[in-house]
Amino acid sequence: MGGRIWHFSLEFFFVLICIFILKTWVFPFFISIWFPISDMTELLHEWTLLMVGVITLFAYVGLGSTAKWSYHLNWKVSSALFCFYHLPLFVLPWTWSQQMQSDWTYLVGELFVLFGFREWDSPFSIFIVSWVAFLFGRWMKIKEKDEQGGRLVSRHKVFVQK
Repeated sequence: MGGRIWHFSLEFFFVLICIFILKTWVFPFFISIWFPISDMTELLHEWTLLMVGVITLFAYVGLGSTAKWSYHLNWKVSSALFCFYHLPLFVLPWTWSQQMQSDWTYLVGELFVLFGFREWDSPFSIFIVSWVAFLFGRWMKIKEKDEQGGRLVSRHKVFVQK
């Protein structure tokens, strides 16, 4: 079980760090190069914030699905891991932890702020929304249809369609 938790932890942090890097550095860099006019830059920046918020929620849904169907973690273990991963954002009083908390909050929080839901801007409410998306993902199982004979292929098992 420890190996599954370790691999899930790596995937969890890799996905969130990639989204954070894209939102913080990559998207603003390309927007500033391609669109030097300030009005267009602001508009594209808002669209990027909306897009990153939706992608982050989909990432939490996907991570919940992966926790159940790929790593076979029950809901208690995966919820405990989710809380454990987000615990430093709420407990540690260091300045870098507070900066990480505000950056993590705005991955999803700016989606709600742009639509006028200012009360959803707190870290605790974003934690609840992310956790609900994570748990919702546990009910989703992604299957792909293979080109050979109509077999349904999951990540680790092959199911024959009747």
